[in-house]
Amino acid sequence: MEIQNQVRQSLQGNLVRLQKLLANEVFVRRSEVADRVCEAFGFRDAHGRLQRASCSKSLIALEAAGHISLPLPTLSGGGVRPPRRLAEPVPAVRDVPKRVGAVEGLELTPVTDDEHRLVWNTMLEEEHPRGAGPLVGCQLRYLVGSAHGWLGAVGFAASARRLKCRDLWIGWDDAERRAYLHRVVGLCRFLIRPGVECRNLASHVLGGVVRRVGDDFEARYGYRPYLLETFVEEDRHAGTSFQAAGWHRLGETAGRGRQDREHAATETPKAVYIYELDADWRARIPGPLAPLEVGAGLDRENWAEQEFGGAPLGDARLSARLVTCARYQAEAPMRGFTSAARGDRALIKAYYRLIDRPDGDAVTVENILQPHRHQTLRRMQGEKTVLCVQDGSTLNFARRGKTEGLEGANQTGAGPRGLDLHATIAVNTEGLPLGVLRAAFDAPQPGTEKDKPRENRWIQGLRDSAEAAAALDGVQVVGVMDREADFVDLFVERRERTPGVELLVRANCVLGKGAADKLFDKVRKSPAQGRRVLEIKRPSAQAGKQAARQLRQSTVALRYLKAKLSAKGKEPVEMTIVHVREETPPADVERLEWFLLTTLQVENADAAERILTWYGLRWRIEDYFRVLKSGCKIEELENR
Repeated sequence: MEIQNQVRQSLQGNLVRLQKLLANEVFVRRSEVADRVCEAFGFRDAHGRLQRASCSKSLIALEAAGHISLPLPTLSGGGVRPPRRLAEPVPAVRDVPKRVGAVEGLELTPVTDDEHRLVWNTMLEEEHPRGAGPLVGCQLRYLVGSAHGWLGAVGFAASARRLKCRDLWIGWDDAERRAYLHRVVGLCRFLIRPGVECRNLASHVLGGVVRRVGDDFEARYGYRPYLLETFVEEDRHAGTSFQAAGWHRLGETAGRGRQDREHAATETPKAVYIYELDADWRARIPGPLAPLEVGAGLDRENWAEQEFGGAPLGDARLSARLVTCARYQAEAPMRGFTSAARGDRALIKAYYRLIDRPDGDAVTVENILQPHRHQTLRRMQGEKTVLCVQDGSTLNFARRGKTEGLEGANQTGAGPRGLDLHATIAVNTEGLPLGVLRAAFDAPQPGTEKDKPRENRWIQGLRDSAEAAAALDGVQVVGVMDREADFVDLFVERRERTPGVELLVRANCVLGKGAADKLFDKVRKSPAQGRRVLEIKRPSAQAGKQAARQLRQSTVALRYLKAKLSAKGKEPVEMTIVHVREETPPADVERLEWFLLTTLQVENADAAERILTWYGLRWRIEDYFRVLKSGCKIEELENR
């Protein structure tokens, strides 16, 4: 079964045929209806068995939508039945060695009979935080056996329907995802029993199960999975066992469950790990991102559809409305929408229905940006190196007296009434913007801790850049940030969770006393490795105190030094410091001096100069903010 049968889509596309079939025959039980429909439409799995479960679920959905009528259910009560269990708890383990190599009789036992199924159910129900299920879709279960007793259990079932970081990484669209999702299988339960303290046991079990799950799955269901996925609650587990067994961390979930159709996000976000069962899976699953020329599709007629079309706003009409509104607003970016719409009352009313959505609705910044993000990734795919530039800016709405929820940035409310915007834009190494990867807004709250919220924005931006990097093939991604991002936890995050992104961060020259100052003095005193003429530009309109700085050209000396910075409670972080220092500044002008911290390799003067050039492109995000504020007037426009 190369492509998965689209049972519900097939029935929806053949409603007249389905209605005639049900009208011409008499059925007593719903199972009879499902079997007859499977036979009529050819819904069979890879072994030729009728797909009764999928068909039954689709028929019930069609009945709920009013398209068909089914026989009444023969069973009453409904609900999910609890799994059958043993009368007594599973016996405790005994004398388990401290190292996995000393465990006697360690083996994986497939759950294929009632005896083992009862053990599996009982152990999971009593000892796993999520219990024994129910699991959905195609399933495999294993017990971890030994001479010391049952040590744990493993369970596989259907993968997540939608998963942002996974779907971006694969690069498929909705149609491809529906057709090939069965090739991704979820590791839904993994248990090493409480009290079992055996070094390397978890990674050993994971390694053993991935070596056999492909054969076992094919034997039961007639086809082989290409990928495995699982979720790790990192407040409980660090994911070390998965990493040791060859699993890769892709990103994080949005905190939504499998049945969350209301976008409630009621669950704790979890880390997403992937295991590649088939090394050639990309050749078997279509969908890797096709490169997109930078200017392709951005003409006046097509750009809005390309950059906003198909946004997942919960209703296709809203997605189409977004495209129309974006096109009109772009024609008059410095006007409010009522003016840009040129008196089209129906369009103005539709615009207000689009933006006036309740909390929790699908019309969110992230969903609006999703199509543009996808096209940005495609433009990134056409580059060898892409700079993901992060920064923040405050949108001040102090003159908008009727705004709500913008209390100000400090405890007295005396700060600006506005929103903090933290954005990531993608830029190629020639300085050409490729698109906006991320834009996050939040209102400053009085009394909040000053530093941590800001640090979290940079880390979230880094994680998002890592998700983008995972979706690309052969593209080097470099996160470029200014002095506000100079905190060691960012580099720890990159080392431990987002190694797919290199870092380039300007150090804050007033880091305080101690080791950092000594390190900077050491690099200052090292011999210059090169020189370059640098154009020192005027600061943007947002630069405040530095606004008097004049445009000039100056010669700067380049130095570089490998270093290790201490991280509290963790191994030191390795990086290279590239030192940029103006040699002869004009009189009465502050000397330009930068310390650039990077995880990129710097082995010679050319590499150091490249680092300087790439950091110089950080100013593209200042241009972006200036366009938003001075060009689009977003702090001045209002919806009336």
